[in-house]
Amino acid sequence: MTRSSGLFFFFLFICTPLLAQKNYQPAFIVSNNGDTVKGFIDYREWYVSPKQIKFKDVNGGSVKDFTSRDIRAFKVANELYLSKIIDIEFDSTANAYRWIPYEGNAVHKDSSVFLLSLVQGRGSLFQFTHPTRRVSYYLQKEALKPILLVNRPTLTSIYLDTIEEKSFNRYDWNWNFTASDLEKSKSGVFGIQITYLLNDVPPKSSEINDLSYKSKSLSRIVNAYNAHFKGSEMSMVDGANLNKIKVKFGVNATYMTSNLNASVVGSFYNDLFAMTGSGYGIGVTSQYLLPRTLKKWMIFNDFTYNSYKFSGQDESDVNNLTISKYRFDLSNFRIYTQARYRLVQSSKLNVFVNAGIFYSFILKTDNYFEVKSADFPLSNRSGAIIDKENLSPVRFGIVAGFGVNFAHHFQLECRVDRQLSMSQGIGTSSSLTNIGIMGSYFF
Repeated sequence: MTRSSGLFFFFLFICTPLLAQKNYQPAFIVSNNGDTVKGFIDYREWYVSPKQIKFKDVNGGSVKDFTSRDIRAFKVANELYLSKIIDIEFDSTANAYRWIPYEGNAVHKDSSVFLLSLVQGRGSLFQFTHPTRRVSYYLQKEALKPILLVNRPTLTSIYLDTIEEKSFNRYDWNWNFTASDLEKSKSGVFGIQITYLLNDVPPKSSEINDLSYKSKSLSRIVNAYNAHFKGSEMSMVDGANLNKIKVKFGVNATYMTSNLNASVVGSFYNDLFAMTGSGYGIGVTSQYLLPRTLKKWMIFNDFTYNSYKFSGQDESDVNNLTISKYRFDLSNFRIYTQARYRLVQSSKLNVFVNAGIFYSFILKTDNYFEVKSADFPLSNRSGAIIDKENLSPVRFGIVAGFGVNFAHHFQLECRVDRQLSMSQGIGTSSSLTNIGIMGSYFF
């Protein structure tokens, strides 16, 4: 088994026992009788609307599971979820799904769920994320039932031919509109719904036409509506942080197996040095999670100090016996910038791949070689593999990897990086390849 294979199996082996890690954060719940209870919730950065939560109060005790029928609301990590009765549209992952005409009987009627609160006030906006991670938004005005904002186009002949005039009233939507209304809307059915729901302070037609079916766009227009009402009806945005870049910080440590190849082309001789070694790295990590509507993507930086030790030896029968020995000790500082894509997302485990570039700043080097020949001692020589003055202080390289994140605090990654031309001297070149395991902990 090679070193890289051993690292891979080690990587998989140590992931398993850590998946059970919990992530209890300060929180509160609101019981069905209206009492607020402070405590801790196992926060899972839900990528799908949670069906239940795990809660323990500030005084300790056993962990309790709560569903949307057990409590009115809960708040954790600045995310507020309210228990609501809604109609949930059948889920689908098909890209063409949004072009299928909406039918009121194609829903799960009166389902009890946790809805993520985006805006609260006279008009409230909520988000529900389906198991396929398709997002639906709901608008509630005062005491009305939250209304599903239907993400469907309105300017297709297929849609207009299949929808009945005033059919939306049939599904307990308290307004009537015609096919001509549909033709006027550029934003889709949800634009007309918002216009009718917010009819006491109707938004401008230009604002409706510019709407997109995204939390930021919808929150903006509901906030503008709420701004017309004072006192207790003022808008409060609890989910605003979902529309911003989320930053996380952590520390990391790396173990690497490495290969260093260097060549020196001279007037009288050519030397090729192939060395293997190992090293370690320690540093800090900053991650920038893109807005939650694009939460599969992330940009992150690693800042690491790395130290390597390489050695090599060749034996040749030429000239009876020639022995070449060489070593290369290297310390550098690296800045990695990578894009990450999450392949698998769940409450316990995320699997990702990433790729990017890095810049390497040489801090210290010590390299040496010697060649000895039993029959031709005059040919013995030694010296620096690459003279220090010929080493480039800054070089860039490429990096790629894959890994797992669990409990939203721990992360393990298998990473490969390659750096070329560490030397800037004429006739010298080098390449450094690392295969390593990086472990990270996020605060």
